[in-house]
Amino acid sequence: MLQTNLYGMKKITSKATNAPHVPLHIIRRIKDINRYPFSGNGILHIGQARRKPVATVCALFDYGIDASLIDVWNEWTDIAITSDQENEYREGSSRARLNRFSAHLRQLIAAWLRVYTRITPEVLRPPLELPQRSTTESHNPEVVLATFRRLYHREESLKELWTVLDAVAASSITRPVVRMNLLSYFEAIACIVEATCALRPIKQRA
Repeated sequence: MLQTNLYGMKKITSKATNAPHVPLHIIRRIKDINRYPFSGNGILHIGQARRKPVATVCALFDYGIDASLIDVWNEWTDIAITSDQENEYREGSSRARLNRFSAHLRQLIAAWLRVYTRITPEVLRPPLELPQRSTTESHNPEVVLATFRRLYHREESLKELWTVLDAVAASSITRPVVRMNLLSYFEAIACIVEATCALRPIKQRA
């Protein structure tokens, strides 16, 4: 059965599955490519990632967000855990929770990059740092997205992001360059989480 996808292109609907519906069989065209900064121009305004999750995350990568976002998150969590300021991660249970969440978030970012490189022709992509092979090689991106959605609710995930942001912002060991880009990278990570939670499972056929 043919239907129109979020880019206005025709595709064949997939068979019923519990995995979230990610259009891995479409090919993006030049009119779909974003060349504007992802922050401050409306691309990530409230609700955008929820209305068009795949298009919104692809817009991030079009502009140059890539696997270095994983390194950014790793630095943030290191700061949050080792900060000289009092924060939630002084408690061992909170540190363990953050480590579990971070492991899934790193895989999530890598999975979205894998989706992006599948549906965006190389000639239309900016130069990108891609995840290490060991990060994504054994993971089907749809499985990674489904796992994250199953393990974490939207509100829970965003609360964890905000808690890390607060810890990094308050810490005296945060490097100036990290502090300068804190909100921009937070917006990108929050967009990826919002988009993942907004994906709908493929409908079961009657």
